[in-house]
Amino acid sequence: MKVKSITIYYLFGVALTAIMIYVLYVSRNISLPVENISSIKVQSGESSLSQILKALSNSQAIIIFQVALILIVARLTGLLFKKIGQPIVMGEIVAGIILGPSVLGLVLPDVSQFIFPKSSLSNLQVLSNIGLLIFMFIVGMEFKLNVIKEEARTIIGISYASIILPFILGVLLSLTIFKTYLPTNLSFLTYALYIGVAVSITSFTVLARIMRDRGITNTRLGSIVISCTALNDIIAWCILAVVIATIKAGSSTFAMYTFLFVAFFVSLMIMVIKPFIKKLFQKNKGSNSTFFWVYSTLLVSSYISEVIGVHMLFGAFLAGAIMPADSDFRKYVIDKLENFAFVLLLPLYFAFTGLRTQIGLLNNSATWVDCIILIAVAIVGKFIGCTVSARLMGEQVKTSLSIGVLMNTRGLTELVVLNIGYELGILKPELFTIMVIMALFTTFITSPILNIINKMPNKIRVGQNKNDSFLQKATSWP
Repeated sequence: MKVKSITIYYLFGVALTAIMIYVLYVSRNISLPVENISSIKVQSGESSLSQILKALSNSQAIIIFQVALILIVARLTGLLFKKIGQPIVMGEIVAGIILGPSVLGLVLPDVSQFIFPKSSLSNLQVLSNIGLLIFMFIVGMEFKLNVIKEEARTIIGISYASIILPFILGVLLSLTIFKTYLPTNLSFLTYALYIGVAVSITSFTVLARIMRDRGITNTRLGSIVISCTALNDIIAWCILAVVIATIKAGSSTFAMYTFLFVAFFVSLMIMVIKPFIKKLFQKNKGSNSTFFWVYSTLLVSSYISEVIGVHMLFGAFLAGAIMPADSDFRKYVIDKLENFAFVLLLPLYFAFTGLRTQIGLLNNSATWVDCIILIAVAIVGKFIGCTVSARLMGEQVKTSLSIGVLMNTRGLTELVVLNIGYELGILKPELFTIMVIMALFTTFITSPILNIINKMPNKIRVGQNKNDSFLQKATSWP
């Protein structure tokens, strides 16, 4: 049988070779028209370098090159930041700034324009937004209401204080800076609400990574902080939803209809879609059909929330939040999505943010003073609100200080809020750059200050409280 098969393959090879020889023999007598010969000579006269550059400037080639470059630079800077005790995500954010107009565009403007032409940025934005949808979906899945119930008094008290004080300070700050940075077509109330939200955010993902690196994720401290962050951000997203709906609606009457649509949509997701997904998972655990419905729920929910007047990210978060509480199901889905989103797509989002960040716009002392004031307001509001409220809830001094520092962590979630503000025309490029610097600075100082606090004498060191019953409830938090 084997001998027969080999013989057939051999005959096919001989036949193919004979056909190729015949085609070459016949083609030697074929002549091209004069105009075709001249066009070929023109093309052949191009230098090899120009031909390569033309091929690289192809829209498909350029997006592939951009993605590869971003991933490499993000990985290298992430590893560098990890060596100095910072989370990898910090390095990924800085990588975007390095590739943007603040560094590459300043040092090598022609190279920057060639690698990131304006015509290609829309494709990059679409890819980064897909990663962002998956990220918000995962955040929604990781929000666990039962953990909050265990320490409800402490968590609710700290989370409210952690958003109320910085929110008030942010609104007051907008009174002093609106003359310089308020867009002409925007109401002051909308602007003030947005600034209040922007300084009140805590980054869920960056905070989780910092705590994981320090080994405090599954401690009582880690569980309280991550729960406070989730509740904090839900409140902030709700306020931001009001701001977005008001801007997109254009009038208070239409905004009211938007809120009614949102209420109906949320009720539909909780009362209809949630039970449906739960039954589907129970019947087809781990099957492809289950994952198909998960993807469909994510995309349709995001689309509907965008259409009815709030941002697509709210729909993605809601889709994650209504997923079955079964830990096996959530682990299965998150394991499938996490690497794809965090390794491939989120670095693209950081880079896109970096391409928008123009540090060169801060070219006078007044803007740098505004930058310092904004950073101070963001840090003081969060730190005092969280630390004082934690002490009032009976936490020890060292734990209270640690909570205040950890809740000051911004980063990815802050960048999401800032990009939304930029796209809606709330933030001018100068203020956008100032707030990106604020997000980076408040995240960068978290680990060094925690190291100082951890050296303070205390009977119970940070993250080593022996409240076992609550600790075991929190072991599944990332």
